Amino acid sequence: FLHDEILLMDAPAAPAAAVQVLGAPDANGAVKIVTETAKGFAGSFEVTVGLDAQGKIVSLTIGGATFNETEGYGAKAKDAAFAAQFIGQSGQVAYGNGVDAISGATITSTAVLTAVNDALTR
Repeated sequence: FLHDEILLMDAPAAPAAAVQVLGAPDANGAVKIVTETAKGFAGSFEVTVGLDAQGKIVSLTIGGATFNETEGYGAKAKDAAFAAQFIGQSGQVAYGNGVDAISGATITSTAVLTAVNDALTR
């Protein structure tokens, strides 16, 4: 008789983050710079997080050469006001409590939040 086989595969691993440990704090006070690859609505983009010696976010840059989120929605992730909400955060960050998602851009907002939280654990 015939047997059905089920092949179990591991989920694809997240791309490795680029982690740079600085010999001295940069202009923002960061001693570690972590660049994560986020998967947004329109593709992948970079989220670069600067962390101080206590593990608090002191800088956040969203974008990179492949950033192509929808203008007027996900593209708002590149706005300075959106990134500024994350400054001073540490531990696991969640929307609410002073950090708001972008209205109409749930996928992009979630991608940024996931990348930030991943960076905080490295």
